[in-house]
Amino acid sequence: MKRRVLGPILVALAACACGDVTSLPPDAAPASGGPLSARNSLEITLLDLGVPFGASNSRAISINERGEVAGEVLGGGLPTGGFHWSPRTGFTDLGNLGGPGATTVSNLNASGVIVGASDRLGGPGWPQAYLWSAREGMRDLLPDATNSFAGGVSDNGAVAGGIGHFAFTLGNPQPFLWTERDGLILLDLLPDWLGAGGNAVNNGGEVVGAAKVPAGSVNEIHAFYWSAKTGMVDVGRVGPIPSSTGLMSINERGEAVGTRLDGGGFSHAIFWTAKDGLMDLELPGLAPTRPSNARSINEAGEIAGQSVDPSGQTHAVVWRLRGSPQL
Repeated sequence: MKRRVLGPILVALAACACGDVTSLPPDAAPASGGPLSARNSLEITLLDLGVPFGASNSRAISINERGEVAGEVLGGGLPTGGFHWSPRTGFTDLGNLGGPGATTVSNLNASGVIVGASDRLGGPGWPQAYLWSAREGMRDLLPDATNSFAGGVSDNGAVAGGIGHFAFTLGNPQPFLWTERDGLILLDLLPDWLGAGGNAVNNGGEVVGAAKVPAGSVNEIHAFYWSAKTGMVDVGRVGPIPSSTGLMSINERGEAVGTRLDGGGFSHAIFWTAKDGLMDLELPGLAPTRPSNARSINEAGEIAGQSVDPSGQTHAVVWRLRGSPQL
């Protein structure tokens, strides 16, 4: 494990534009009610976790407030297994459900619980949703399902995902919410939808994800929001199929983030609330054709993701909404 100080760097904090993607000049003041645009100089320490279990590569997927990390080991660029890492215990192999396929990781909560998908022993060779904890190991979340995936887990242990294959090109999943108390809750699709999958859930049981929707002779992806109060809500079109788009994270205030694709095939980070609808997030001064995506939002309204600068280099970025604390 290596720890390196990268030195002072500039972290760009994005501006938010409603409707068509536009961008503010770096020194322009945002409109009233919009997000805050700023630049802060930070000294960042890089902690290199290394590559465990004799694998060739690794990647981190999720981190919690205790500094625990969930991730995957890779072979040939594809996941071959999952891991949990903590400063106290180091790497732990998540194992699998007994089948020959790889274990993949989707999310980690504040208690160190991890969800994802793994092949089941004696199963058809398709991924199955699991829930892993250091105390109990890997648990088959939906033993009666033949194919499922878990996309997100809340801090109180609720899980969102889909029954069916996670890739819309290979199937039409049924979205679900699972809790220890209530078990499996199937989320109803809207009448014209073909399938959907949950990517994230908060402690209030609000679920966000992506849906497969017919559009003439083709299918496209729409983002969705679900709660027990509202039922299923079509948030709007976010891209064609195949593409990895939709809402990917939701905080306790019901603010959600994700990615959409425009008509030219460029990705754009998006922000959504029930009150204001979908908005694009863009870095100040960047052209609308510069790709970006948003992966996570916290309770302070800080959004983590990536964006490509004018030279073509991809940067890790944080968007900060008006009123969130200084980084």
